[in-house]
Amino acid sequence: MSMEYIIIGFVWIILSVVVGIFGLARKLGFTGAFLGSLFCSPLLGMLFVLASPREILSNESNELSRKAIGYKEEKNYPRAIEVGKEALNLSISSPLLHLNMSCFYSLNNEINFAYIHLEKAVECGFIDFYALEKDPDLENLRKDPGYSEFLRKGYKL
Repeated sequence: MSMEYIIIGFVWIILSVVVGIFGLARKLGFTGAFLGSLFCSPLLGMLFVLASPREILSNESNELSRKAIGYKEEKNYPRAIEVGKEALNLSISSPLLHLNMSCFYSLNNEINFAYIHLEKAVECGFIDFYALEKDPDLENLRKDPGYSEFLRKGYKL
């Protein structure tokens, strides 16, 4: 294989990752934008991203999310979960809201629900995996015996 093809392939993948990052703020998400770019072309992938509606939290969803975090800080985890669910109903594909729900459930020792929402956060485009390993709110989840298997499967149950 000639060096030109290797360089073109490398540039193609890098551009696809960049398009995927742009997709984070859209309903398409990172995965959809990245795969669209990788299999079609980075140019078409960017067109997919631009055609996808923006994923913006509504003011109401934002306010509910802040309230849920306030309840978490007060260690009122059941109330944080309740209010977090309301916020999530308004923005179901928000990776941040799913991550917050995973944290609330982990803190409340409801590990199965924490797994479900962490999986959804990743499916919706969350990519800061380093933060997941350091977040103190997810400590109970990380201590679970099934966590290493969850990681091995790529954040899938």
